[in-house]
Amino acid sequence: MRTQALLALVLLLTAAGTAPLAAQEVSIPLELEGSPTAPDSSAVDLLIFDGELYLASGDMANAAATFMRVIAMDPERLEGHLLLARALTTGILNDQVKDIRAGAAEALKQYRWVLARDPDNTEAQRGIRLLLDRYTLPFLGRRRGWLILAQLALMASIIGLGRTSPAAHPEIVALIAFLVTFFSASQDIVVDAYRREDIPDAELGFASSLYINGYRMGMLLSGAGGLILADRFSFADVYLIMAACLIPGIITTLLAPEPRINGRPPKTLKAAVIEPLLEYFSRPGAIWILAFILLYKIGDSMASAMTIPFYLELGFSNTEIGTIGKIFGFWATIGGALTGGILTLRMGIYRGLWVFGFFQAVSTLCFVFLARIGYSIPALSAVIGFENFTSGMGTAAFVAFMAMMTDKRFTATQYALLSSLMGVPRVLAAAPTGYLAGYIGWESFFIFCTVIAIPGLLILFKFASLGLAAGASATSGTSGASTGNDADG
Repeated sequence: MRTQALLALVLLLTAAGTAPLAAQEVSIPLELEGSPTAPDSSAVDLLIFDGELYLASGDMANAAATFMRVIAMDPERLEGHLLLARALTTGILNDQVKDIRAGAAEALKQYRWVLARDPDNTEAQRGIRLLLDRYTLPFLGRRRGWLILAQLALMASIIGLGRTSPAAHPEIVALIAFLVTFFSASQDIVVDAYRREDIPDAELGFASSLYINGYRMGMLLSGAGGLILADRFSFADVYLIMAACLIPGIITTLLAPEPRINGRPPKTLKAAVIEPLLEYFSRPGAIWILAFILLYKIGDSMASAMTIPFYLELGFSNTEIGTIGKIFGFWATIGGALTGGILTLRMGIYRGLWVFGFFQAVSTLCFVFLARIGYSIPALSAVIGFENFTSGMGTAAFVAFMAMMTDKRFTATQYALLSSLMGVPRVLAAAPTGYLAGYIGWESFFIFCTVIAIPGLLILFKFASLGLAAGASATSGTSGASTGNDADG
């Protein structure tokens, strides 16, 4: 397995300063003269209305200029920043912007400003993902260029966080902490894209297991390790040590090769927006793939949402739950992910999804036996260990499957869309679980969680009839062809 599968990196999504932008033969200044005065809300509202009229008419030059005036009058008006980014992005999509790099840089700057105030803003997140697949930096290639800058930016952010004073300047702490969080949240897009583009289909399961384990080990290092170091060093030195942990990753990024892609990546931002969706939904079984992603781990997600209340009701203390969870749960997940990765090399991802999905359902059923046994430390240890082990195996194959379903030309955009669906069951299915468990009782609840996992497994039969199982069945001795990955488009 090549070393680049182990990279745990972050994405640099910063734009350097401002630059002149030409759109529709009109030069739009991105810095306005004068200093902002106290905002007149009615005047700002009228300007926003005018800018939206320009947007609706397709006049992106005047729309961008209008929203720049909005920002100059009221710098804290989130709507102004988001609409400016939208005008610039739309102008690029419609080929109305001459200097695309300057326009994209300013759009990224505005998206970053919006996310600093509203981290869940989906329009800003989507705009950033689209730009990732569109633009290549002039050094190290399409992926490694972003990766090396990301590592350096993360190092600087971590070191800066250690140098802040929460008591004296809490706003600076909040800003730098957001940057660290923002880079960390963005890392998944680039790491997943790099792994998908560089690793053969037959090795994706093993590569995914290494990535999952590296992520969990990093959590252990930064969590427990950071607290241990804090007893011996100042927080500034602890953050410095944490930042130094990125040095091996920087060296690996410099030494690793740039992934080679069959076919051509999108040449315009419009292509980066439309082509990934057209390519995906043109495949046979596209809807079945989405349904599988939503249902495969729904039973596991529902059961996991209620384990802590279940343990407490059986009489286990917080200390017992925490200790057993750390000892058996953490290392069982690490072992399960690694075992799942190795087994997918032998049996392929498709059969791995069957086998690991079955064991996930069995592990959920084990909670029924724990409910009947009651308070028992050995029983709790066994159930937690087995449940985490099977969950690790299932996650390794599941993540590899999602990666394999992406087209390598649009990896970042398509994988981000698919992986975002992976978290939906954890949010939606977890909401009614407390009411359901209270209404039907613990044993019936965990039986229900076991049964509800069956539809996800049955969809695998549909994959076989659609031919999707052929590529997913590739083992280390064969070469699987994933849907659309080698198309020249």
